[in-house]
Amino acid sequence: MEKLRIQFNKTGDIRFISHLDVMRCFSRAFARTSIPLRYTEGFNPKIKMRFSPPLSLGYESWCEVLDVEFVDKYDTSYLEYELNEKLPAGLRVNDVSKPEFGIDSIYYSRYLLKVYGSDDFLDRFLHKSKELLSQNSIMVTKSDRRGRPFDSDIRKLISSFNIFRHNDVLVSDITVETSNFASLNPKVFVEKVLSEIPIQGEGWDAVRTQFIKADFDIFR
Repeated sequence: MEKLRIQFNKTGDIRFISHLDVMRCFSRAFARTSIPLRYTEGFNPKIKMRFSPPLSLGYESWCEVLDVEFVDKYDTSYLEYELNEKLPAGLRVNDVSKPEFGIDSIYYSRYLLKVYGSDDFLDRFLHKSKELLSQNSIMVTKSDRRGRPFDSDIRKLISSFNIFRHNDVLVSDITVETSNFASLNPKVFVEKVLSEIPIQGEGWDAVRTQFIKADFDIFR
């Protein structure tokens, strides 16, 4: 038995499909190959595979991860080629390797955000985001599973944040917690900033660029 880690991109229109649909895409791609995979036992066996934390709908990624178990050793270069031949456009394998750490080692996710709007809007967004991050707490209202509202401090879930103006776009590099203990979607912070700006922008987008461990080493 051998376990391999597949790193893949999720870009373009396929960013609008769910995590469950991504799992199905890989299951179908594997089924169309001759790759000797290990399956779960029982009446409805499934491929033994595990993904990195789900990516929010509409986000792109350059660093998604999938761990798969094989019956025997398999040529990693051929695996990359064969999967890319079978996967739909927008899902592309860019690396296959033996995992150094378990997926549970992922503690942070790093994102590249781009914010669009008028000069006045961008200046206000830049100022307000820096102002909020300078505070000891950033309170937002969330809902529990029963729909009941509660206050939550998201400041402690933001590990790092940098933002700068590049021509007509604001570019931000933000690292947030994505652990088994707590998780923050960058959308929550962006919406908090937007709620405190009296004018509207022209949208924003996000790309997940990296996973990081609790000791701040890059997850591989």
